Amino acid sequence: MTEIKAQNQKTKIKKKKKVSKRGLAPGSPIFTGSKKSDQVRFDLLAYNKSEVKHIKEPDLNFIKNARSLEGVNWLVISGLHETKKLEKILASLGISNLTLEDILNVNQRPKTDPFPNYIFSTMRVFSVDSSSTHFESDQVSCLLVENFVITILEKETDIFLPLVTRINNPAGRIRNLGPDYLYYAVLDILLDSYFNINDTLEEIFEDYEEKIILESKDISVANIHAYRKMLLRYLHAVRPIKDVIQKISKSETSLITESIHPYLNDLADHYQLIADSAESLREMSSGLMDTHLSLASNKMNEVMKVLTIIATIFIPLSFFAGLYGMNFENMPELKWEYGYFILLGLMFIATALMLWYFRKKDWL
Repeated sequence: MTEIKAQNQKTKIKKKKKVSKRGLAPGSPIFTGSKKSDQVRFDLLAYNKSEVKHIKEPDLNFIKNARSLEGVNWLVISGLHETKKLEKILASLGISNLTLEDILNVNQRPKTDPFPNYIFSTMRVFSVDSSSTHFESDQVSCLLVENFVITILEKETDIFLPLVTRINNPAGRIRNLGPDYLYYAVLDILLDSYFNINDTLEEIFEDYEEKIILESKDISVANIHAYRKMLLRYLHAVRPIKDVIQKISKSETSLITESIHPYLNDLADHYQLIADSAESLREMSSGLMDTHLSLASNKMNEVMKVLTIIATIFIPLSFFAGLYGMNFENMPELKWEYGYFILLGLMFIATALMLWYFRKKDWL
């Protein structure tokens, strides 16, 4: 892994300008995020047991007519900044403005809202760069409406390519099941992406631990703190997913058939694995900071110990030098022919005895 270097230069943090919704009526379609794609794209994938159709940029009439056709329709919308266009599409499918408001509010926690004619869920998808402290988070909204599944993204992504491949496979299970299974499959893809985040963060923390403990390298506390903040944001998005899955499982609606409940239980099991791993990462990050500070303190103690030993050794040497540096005439040793060499010998013996004593006490 590329070694993570601390940035010593001051970085100016651009604060996002928050859109105020105070005083507006409930259901007001206000986009609270930033523009992440040049244009809003609509892609429709319609399939049944015998065929699959990919329709790029379907018009409003085509989407309305698709509701009456047999099979499953998966509408993927990439981009949220064209609110009027998005409002018309969702209104044609019977989606409430309250739900549209939640879709456009990209800063909310993951949740599920069951409605009489549809189910709305929102989760977050993450990407982390292991060579820096860069962390991206995007909101993904998913709706189940009769024979429609609608997935709404902040920007285009290839996260659903494996699911598209499964749909194109005529022998796949998904081709023989209804829109509720596709709804589950979309949520499962989003949840599986969390395993990659857990693995990446675990690799980063283990790399830091190896550098700190085994290689005794100095690691920037700022980088450790940055990753801990990233992990905190990640945990805030992971914890509510349990409620997302439970509300779908307990919703009394004909949109979720009895045959899908085992898959939802499997989704709950996946969540538990992710949640446990995320909590372990939180403990690792805390332990990493504690280990770094402890080793830094131990290193400082070692330095202080060496300096103390050196200072202690020079105490008797300074005494001898000061004693015979006095300007008294009646000092018999000053007249000795070998007095200088005797004094040097005494200094050497005193130093040797002190070093022997320090080593005996395991201070060296």
